[in-house]
Amino acid sequence: MEKARLVAFGVIASLLLALYLTRPDWAQAAHWWPMLFCTPLVVLPFLTLRPKQTWSQFLGAMLAWCLALHVVREPSALVLLLPNQKEGDTLRVVSLNCAGGTTEAAAEAFAQDADVVLLQEVGSRTDFVHAAEKSGYPYVSYSVDDAVFTRHPLTNPSKATDYAAATIELDGKRVRLVALRLLPPVFRLDLWSPDCWRNYAEDAAQRRKRLSELFTEAGASGICIVGGDFNATNPRLVSDNRPDWSEAGRSVGRGWRGTGTNDFPFVWVDQIWGSPEIRWSQAYVRKTRNSDHRMVVGDFRL
Repeated sequence: MEKARLVAFGVIASLLLALYLTRPDWAQAAHWWPMLFCTPLVVLPFLTLRPKQTWSQFLGAMLAWCLALHVVREPSALVLLLPNQKEGDTLRVVSLNCAGGTTEAAAEAFAQDADVVLLQEVGSRTDFVHAAEKSGYPYVSYSVDDAVFTRHPLTNPSKATDYAAATIELDGKRVRLVALRLLPPVFRLDLWSPDCWRNYAEDAAQRRKRLSELFTEAGASGICIVGGDFNATNPRLVSDNRPDWSEAGRSVGRGWRGTGTNDFPFVWVDQIWGSPEIRWSQAYVRKTRNSDHRMVVGDFRL
């Protein structure tokens, strides 16, 4: 009986790991809540224990627990170092959803000593530009819902309802910057319903298609940074379009990486991606006071 339990645990753990690594669209409902991958791997080892089992078996169960936390990534980030100060030779980009257009939230992003600030859910252009200029960010590319602010001149601006983009010169290199906020996500908890899983799968396909179009429209090629509120947690939605790009948090993230919501950051929807020329040195999430999202901070070198 005990052997059967261990075999069952191994099979279930292997299936969950395969789902996590491949991230198929039909499993998007589970990827929206990545902690779901952790729960079975944490619980099942303890169901295999018996009072007379040895410490080595108990240690095996604990190692399985640690593996689960590592796969999920959000909890594993807790064991990494806390954020360091910005190194002198690095550049910094910050992304923040401003909770429906509050300049107070934007001011928190401007206070991070960043070279580039990518904002979503921006409000009045006049108010935001004024707040940016007061903080030393006179250059802007602005759209209905997104904005790129920098301390350096911008060229070739472009925009649509879900992104703002422009080109900047950093360290003698031209870098394309894109701030985006994709369509609101499917939000369902009735995972026992096949219709729920279909909704999440359709949403993933639609979101991937829009990202492909957006990258083309925004000129997201060459040296490029794309950041914002993706309203999704599955990194394949980006990597399927740009397989050689890396996300700051997944590459060098430190601390808890959830960004939504600010008070209960269970999901990782705010992300910053970079082309291969962007070499991330550190990234972390910072709690805000005036937004329902946490901000993402990424330091990099070119």
